[in-house]
Formats: sequence, structure tokens, C-alpha cells
Amino acid sequence: MRPVQIDFAENNNPWRWDMRNRGVQAFLLLMSLALCVAILIWHGWQGMQGERVRLDEQHAQMQSGQGAELDQVRKQPGNDETLLLRQSEFLRNLRWEAIFQAFEAAPGAGLDAFEPELTRGVVRVQAHVGDVLAMQAYLRELQKSPVFLRVNLLRHETQETRVNFHFEAILAEPYRLPVAEVREAS
Repeated sequence: MRPVQIDFAENNNPWRWDMRNRGVQAFLLLMSLALCVAILIWHGWQGMQGERVRLDEQHAQMQSGQGAELDQVRKQPGNDETLLLRQSEFLRNLRWEAIFQAFEAAPGAGLDAFEPELTRGVVRVQAHVGDVLAMQAYLRELQKSPVFLRVNLLRHETQETRVNFHFEAILAEPYRLPVAEVREAS
């Protein structure tokens, strides 16, 4: 007796794996598009990693005092967008923890407002303490921090129970924007 092969699947069934079927064609098309998008994303990510490595190297050169490449960038005309992009990248990588830890390391004052002006390399702060001697001690403690070049008292108000004061702390070189002079000139 001869075996009889019976196919119980319908010819137009969408789950049938047949290249002539529209569902199979649509699935293969979507999978190939997804593969292309994944490849494009991978290449973009690799490019971003390369750019980050280049920016890290540039940041290391700036910290070690070898800013010859940065001087060339400053001299090129029409490079404002590139400078702004590099500054924004530097802002994201700025060591904010070190700046905040410098304020926390000098105890005795309550900070009311904190306003960074990184284009000038300055942080303006409003704070309060119990008396004038505590204010002076707090400012001296901040001056000792390696994060700041100088701390300037702008003004102070003496009330019955506390002293409110405003000061600006000028950031040291590693915490400043690398091309602040170019931004101020334009």
C-alpha cells in the first residue's frame, strides 16, 4: 500500500511559511528593516563613543596644560556651534560632586541659593549663619578648598538672630569652561 500524504493546512492560512504568502513577505520585510535600523543605531553609538574618547583626551590635555589644539579651535572663524557643543559636553562631564563637597566641607552655614555662572567661572551663593565671626570663618574655610581660586564677600545683612550674606566663589581651572574667553568675546 502506498502512503498518502494529506496536508490539513489551508493554502491561504497566514501562519503557513510560504514565500508567496503576504504575511510571510510582510514579516521578512519588517525584520530586514529592523536589522537595518539596528545596524544604523550601532554605527551611531560607535561614533558617539569615539567622540567621547576624543573629548576625554582633549579634557586631559587641558588639565595638563597642553592646550595647543584648543588654541587652534579658538582661532578658527565660524566655529561657534562647535564651541557651544564642546562646552555643553564639558558641562555634562563637569565634576559637580567636587564643587558641592567643597561647600559641604566648610560647616557652619546654611545655603539658601546657589547660582553657577560657568561662562565666567563663578558660583554665586546666598547663605546664612549665626553671627559675623561664623561668616568669616566659613569664608576662610571655603578659601582653603582647591576647588576655588578666590572667595569674595559681596554683601551681608545683620539681623537679630542671624547674618544673611552673599558671596561669589571663583572656580579653579579644572572646574571652568575651557573656552569661556571665546564666549565672552562674541
